[in-house]
Amino acid sequence: MRTNVFDRLAMAIAVTGVIVLFALPLLCPGVLVPLLPGVHSRSPFCSKWKAMRDQRVLLRQWADAGAIARVSHLVRRESGLALWATPYGEYWIPASDDKILPILLAQEKRDIYGGEDWGVRAGDTVLDCGAYVGTWARQSLDRGAKLVVEIEPSPDSVECIRRNLAKEIAGGRVIIVAKGIWDSEGALRLFINPDNAAGNSFVENEDSGKAVTIPVTTVDKLASELRLSRVDFIKADIKGATERLLRGGKEVIARDRPRLAFSTEELVDYAGGVAARAKSIQPGYEMKCGPCFLSGKDIITDVLFFR
Repeated sequence: MRTNVFDRLAMAIAVTGVIVLFALPLLCPGVLVPLLPGVHSRSPFCSKWKAMRDQRVLLRQWADAGAIARVSHLVRRESGLALWATPYGEYWIPASDDKILPILLAQEKRDIYGGEDWGVRAGDTVLDCGAYVGTWARQSLDRGAKLVVEIEPSPDSVECIRRNLAKEIAGGRVIIVAKGIWDSEGALRLFINPDNAAGNSFVENEDSGKAVTIPVTTVDKLASELRLSRVDFIKADIKGATERLLRGGKEVIARDRPRLAFSTEELVDYAGGVAARAKSIQPGYEMKCGPCFLSGKDIITDVLFFR
């Protein structure tokens, strides 16, 4: 009798184990991250366990992007650009980037560059480095930013900003700077990503087969030329050039202690180096690591925040 009881108990435990084995990845999708072979962190702020927890953020973003895509539609194409109607308004984008817009809008829905505590606040003067087509600028203006400077090197994206934010430009709330951000003034080759203009880079994609020469400037020079008495917030998604931005923005960062939100998803934007350089310029900074995501077999920090 006792043997039968133990047999049934062992069977129940085995069945429960199988159920958990198959159900747990569905209930907690990131649970497999610590178990995957060859996975290692490229960020000193990201562990496998944090990446496991943060996988939910990424899955929620994918779901939101899919939902946005399903209710968006193409209005028309014109001169290499495409106008899309979305739940968040109409946006011109480069014609090859149809799949990118829903992802960007989903990122902004989750406040990728910070909410009330770490993000843009009413009255802020904002530098949007790597502005793409101006989606995040519109969100910043909706949250009360006084001025957003759109810094974007890609010619097609600059034209999209002019169209997307025409009213705000005319009203003096948006300024476009059609340049890249670097640690010195000059001109550099911008390597073109043929499938995603948001991925154009001065540092990456050298084998893309296409490049254009674009002027570059520094945060310090730009703030001086625009006569910005204060900079309150700097957002950067500049594909490998973040430490260059910091080197060329030392005076503004030391003077104003602006809040910073830096995309560090590119492997060349090493989160540890970015953090060390930011704190060397402004030792008083408090830092926060955003979500940690698995990219291939690398765990990366999505965004670093400073205030």
